[in-house]
Amino acid sequence: MNAFAQVVFSRPRYRASTKRLQEPFVPEMYEVFRQLELLAAHITSDGPSLATIEWAKYVLLSVLPRKYLIGAQVSPLDREIHVTWDNDDNGKRVVVFFPAPSQLKLYCEWVKDNKVVEHELVNTTSPGDVSERLHWFCQ
Repeated sequence: MNAFAQVVFSRPRYRASTKRLQEPFVPEMYEVFRQLELLAAHITSDGPSLATIEWAKYVLLSVLPRKYLIGAQVSPLDREIHVTWDNDDNGKRVVVFFPAPSQLKLYCEWVKDNKVVEHELVNTTSPGDVSERLHWFCQ
């Protein structure tokens, strides 16, 4: 079992040698991992595998700044996991698809005046690409 598969997601209680974390992990950020844990607790033969769920956790733990995790919605679709961010105020949407372990797809869309003015589907394996797309989303 790999290192990130052994992580237990509960509200951490720990002591640090620093007075403040550079970037605190607030409860709103924790929500995306709670949603993934619910998927892991109810694995079925036609749903996402535990390995895919662990891959999604690994990628999302790599997102920086962590505040980008706020508002993410997790949903299974067949064997995939979709994590979606929607912003009705600016018309932007980002969907991260986790079709299988070590596979990652990003869909970005920008709607203005009820017209799609920008959209892109990217295949990648780099968790850093998720942060880059979420940076665009938050602008």
